Amino acid sequence: MPRSVVIDWGDGSYPETVSVDKGTFTHEYPPGGPYNITATAADDGTQATATTPMIPCQDYYGYSASALAASPGACVRPLVVSTRLTGEKQDHVVVSIVHPEGEQDTVAVIYKDGAPVAQSAPVGGGGSGDTAPLGPLPPGTYLAKACQAEPDNNAFPAQCCEAGEGVAFTVPTTA
Repeated sequence: MPRSVVIDWGDGSYPETVSVDKGTFTHEYPPGGPYNITATAADDGTQATATTPMIPCQDYYGYSASALAASPGACVRPLVVSTRLTGEKQDHVVVSIVHPEGEQDTVAVIYKDGAPVAQSAPVGGGGSGDTAPLGPLPPGTYLAKACQAEPDNNAFPAQCCEAGEGVAFTVPTTA
């Protein structure tokens, strides 16, 4: 799991390096947007980047990233920062998630051709972490997105999912 993440808040301010052990990050925005937040994590010499658009929500204290949301008043949106194939056939995936300002459990949802096909067990307590391996997945190209866990944890999340494209990965064809 990455130990730190560089966050470019997308508003012209300097990128900020934050410890994933902290679990929550705050940033004050000027009015306007949308802004494209980019989180970049380094893991064992490799680097992965995820970008998500957001419009800051206005509260009593002003504009804040405390609701990394695609629309004002919506929920906090976690980010997938990397994926890693595992298993003997490289057909399982581990997803690293950052959940800025989140207190709810987070799950990774795996999509193929726009439809959800798998969901991880929750990464507890918001913050950041790696999912348990998901799979086996048939060969093909997939997209991993992070979502706040639904209260019943039985259905694919219907809202509060990463607003960006997510992170694509490919399960190879086995020989």
